[in-house]
Amino acid sequence: MITTILTMAKIFHLKTVAEGVETKEQFDFLLKNGCDIFQGYYFSRPLRKEQFKAYYAEYSAVKRSLMEETA
Repeated sequence: MITTILTMAKIFHLKTVAEGVETKEQFDFLLKNGCDIFQGYYFSRPLRKEQFKAYYAEYSAVKRSLMEETA
């Protein structure tokens, strides 16, 4: 059923969000099947505002670095 939903979203050019991703296996499955955005304990526990700002700043720096390596 999940693959059907992801496929339909791609047909209609919609972005998909998976909430509640808790394991690497779930993440790998969703990524392999075209999910666009992920949220859940696999990535981070809930954070307070200041903790989120620091987490996001670090994530953004890592992402930029990875993008530069592949360019």
